[in-house]
Amino acid sequence: MFTLQEKRLSNRQGAMAYLKKKLVAAKILILLALSFAFVPLFSVVDATDVQITSVSPTTHHGKVGEQIVVAGTINTTDGLYKIWLGDKLIVNKTAIESNIEANFTVPEVPGGNYTITLTDVSKNINATTWFYVDTAYYIEAITPIPPEQLQEGSSVVLNVTITGGQPNTIYYANVTVKLPDPLVTAYSAMVPLTNTTNTGNGYGNVTYPSATLFNPSGSHTNFAGIYNIYFNETENLAENQFFVGFTNASQYHRGEVVAIRVIGYQPNQTTTITITYLESNTTLHSEVVNASDQGIITAAWPVPSNASIGNYSVTITAEGTAKQIIDSQLFSVPGYLTEIYARNLAGDTVPQILVEALDEATNTTFANTTETTGIAYLWLEKGNHTLEAFWNKVKVGEEQVTIAKEGAYNLTCGLTNLKIMVKDRNGILIPFVNLNIAYQYVTTKENKLENGSASGQTNILGVFYFNFTLPHINYAVNASRYGLVFNTNNKTIQDLPEEPFFQVTILCPAETLTLKILEYHRTPLPNTHIEMIEQTGGISYSEVTNDAGTVTINCTFGKYNVKVYVDSILLNETSVEVFNGTQNEIYCDLYNLTLSVKVVDYFGQPIPNTNVILLREDLTPRSTMTASDGLTTFDKVIGGNVEITVVLPGQAQQYMATDYYIDRPTEIEINAGGYTLLAGLLVETTLLVSVLIILASAIFVVAIEVYRRRSFGATKRES
Repeated sequence: MFTLQEKRLSNRQGAMAYLKKKLVAAKILILLALSFAFVPLFSVVDATDVQITSVSPTTHHGKVGEQIVVAGTINTTDGLYKIWLGDKLIVNKTAIESNIEANFTVPEVPGGNYTITLTDVSKNINATTWFYVDTAYYIEAITPIPPEQLQEGSSVVLNVTITGGQPNTIYYANVTVKLPDPLVTAYSAMVPLTNTTNTGNGYGNVTYPSATLFNPSGSHTNFAGIYNIYFNETENLAENQFFVGFTNASQYHRGEVVAIRVIGYQPNQTTTITITYLESNTTLHSEVVNASDQGIITAAWPVPSNASIGNYSVTITAEGTAKQIIDSQLFSVPGYLTEIYARNLAGDTVPQILVEALDEATNTTFANTTETTGIAYLWLEKGNHTLEAFWNKVKVGEEQVTIAKEGAYNLTCGLTNLKIMVKDRNGILIPFVNLNIAYQYVTTKENKLENGSASGQTNILGVFYFNFTLPHINYAVNASRYGLVFNTNNKTIQDLPEEPFFQVTILCPAETLTLKILEYHRTPLPNTHIEMIEQTGGISYSEVTNDAGTVTINCTFGKYNVKVYVDSILLNETSVEVFNGTQNEIYCDLYNLTLSVKVVDYFGQPIPNTNVILLREDLTPRSTMTASDGLTTFDKVIGGNVEITVVLPGQAQQYMATDYYIDRPTEIEINAGGYTLLAGLLVETTLLVSVLIILASAIFVVAIEVYRRRSFGATKRES
């Protein structure tokens, strides 16, 4: 039966337990609801929005044919995307990751505001922006292909164009032509364009001059100069220009005819035609020509075979009344673009060669230097030319060429490709040898003694190429390694032959190296294996020391990594410089060490008759027994990482194995703390402790019992 207080306490505890259960359930429901609510958020957290991030031009305005660049992102990695301008599909490409950048031109559409739409094809998600196609106006004169040109009295077709216009509309262009300055006369004509249909483009043309189309009447091209043309000049829609001359071209070559036609003179008026070479202000031709009954003057002047390259002027001077604009015009004799390939005797193109071309007709020299491609570009006119090549002011080649048109020519240079190889006495090529080359030569024109130099390093194959070298001179080649020149006796190349290829071998000398190998106690160590590898050249040697621990090696000049082995055990590794006869001692301090091992029990007492096993990698295990003092000694130990294993007396299994690094004579104490030597017998320390505890406990109990009995007896006697 419970008391009332106990019942109340029980009810209160039950209510609390019930509330705790309810709270736990509510927390679980809230956590589940939150997890479901955030699942969609986490599922798209890494997604990229479909958006247009930039449009170029940034004004969002452009004309038909102009380039648009649209950049943005889509949601699908490496997904397909499309771009529309209005309802025209412009781009259909694949994104790079989630990024897009598309270049396209404004198509032929009417002007107005359009929507640029970017679509992620797989997700069917769009992003949009706006772009305005502006109406554009153009006017252009159809002229001959340069250097041909319009002549006075010629007619020219003027094209007018509109793009981005309104659809199905006919536009009109007010075409205006202004005569050359300083005249201010202008002629205009209204030109209808074609219907723009649904593209917004319209086209039209008119021929100028025209007796009926242009107002005021009397349009013409009677003056040489620049004619300005306009598409609705007052609205400044478009403008351009064309040039009218009185020669049939603006450029001529030797032997070609300068055809002259000028108009607008008085009938039978006397004029003088003068042709002047502007570079020297020299009059090359002058003749008197009378105009025809229509006031037209025609003449022809063949360009002489010795005409110089440059600019010329043609001037027509009239007797009596002069034209409003004097007929004076320029033309040029430009020469032909000529490519000169400077090649050495091996046929390789040579850079930095000065090429001089003597024009025999004018005794004029043109010069340029070959580029890294070995090409020198010159403008040369028709005729015979002498080409000369200069290497550092030394003439190395000459060729005769006849120029008739643009072309390419080879100019052979007497230069040799020099191949320098560095070898040791066994013919092994040595890489990474530094070479410093010095030479002297005499310049051709100045007859001056000059010094030259070059430097480099043999490649991985032990070869250095010194190409485009001047023959018939001496070259001093200093070969060095580690900052020391080693080829004093074979460093000069005498009178380098004029050949396509010439090969020179530089010998790297052998030096005598004597190595004496000593062990820890500084006594010779015979029958050790020596390996030597040159640090940069890779040359290697392998030898064995004699009974005196000595080895003598004739090795190539250099610096070596030396390794000393006994069998397969590395005793020492060092470096040795072999720049002359060298003697070195190498100490192998790991060889012939004395290792003492003392085994003691828990209390530090020596344990005799313990089997101690010494194990070193690549060597046969060695074992010995400890003496009465618990000590044993190993002689002629090879140091390094060793393992010492202890097998205690009377046991078949090892007690312990420990790793040590030995680099000097050493005594190691091994504490077999798990055992205690008791009366000559090994007892497990834990067992001994247990026995001692039991004995101590028994003694304690006995003492208490004795004490109790004595106390009881004393009490009884007192009573």
